[in-house]
Amino acid sequence: MEIFSIKVIKIKEGIEWPVRVFGLVAVRDSMDYKRNILFQRSKENYQTITAEDCSLELIGPSRAVALIDPPEFEVELSFIGGSQGEGKSLCAAVFTYNNVWNARFGGQVRTRIESTKRSIIELKYAHLIEPLEATIEIHHSAGSSDFHGEFFVYMKYMGEDKIVLLDSTDRNVTVEPDGKIPLSRCVVLVQEGAELVLGVKAWQGEDYQNAVVSRAVFPAKLHSKSDGDFNLPFCKMSVSVFWSVLC
Repeated sequence: MEIFSIKVIKIKEGIEWPVRVFGLVAVRDSMDYKRNILFQRSKENYQTITAEDCSLELIGPSRAVALIDPPEFEVELSFIGGSQGEGKSLCAAVFTYNNVWNARFGGQVRTRIESTKRSIIELKYAHLIEPLEATIEIHHSAGSSDFHGEFFVYMKYMGEDKIVLLDSTDRNVTVEPDGKIPLSRCVVLVQEGAELVLGVKAWQGEDYQNAVVSRAVFPAKLHSKSDGDFNLPFCKMSVSVFWSVLC
């Protein structure tokens, strides 16, 4: 199961945009029944969402969501409200994904809507049959490290419904001493025989209007490693994809 995004598409009960949201979204499957964290923020590290940009900044899954049995999603979101800045419940829900029924839509990008008392959330996903797991690493290799950017990935056969690996549009991209760029998400699924497209949209300073885009295409492999590059006017980055077969 590929998870593209989770959005808070509507708020109710007199709550107004923007919303400072925190809490947890996770999924459990029969692989080990532990929480596979998709979104997690403390009250002190809340995310501000708006009507125009209501996607949660996902940090997972950290491994593929197994579809041996129906996985279960847990949503425990709160928002900061009131004059005292207290936390109030925004969405509390538990729902099961019907892996048998959804198998008929294999490879299609679909959405699921969950409505609660104070909000409506949207899960965008794709049911994949016997996918391969791709773990992604990106390193800054030359040029300036002073830039903003959004790193993303999509599968050619699914169109350009993208998965955001890192959204650093409001701050400089973090580059560690060894050149590694830590991603919010680094694991995606790819159907055997398909192509994985990795991309970056980057700019320096406040020059968003002149952002440049670089892409690298990787045919799926059963195992081993694929290498590529992002070549931008102000820097170069190396991209590595580590392939594995799901057990």
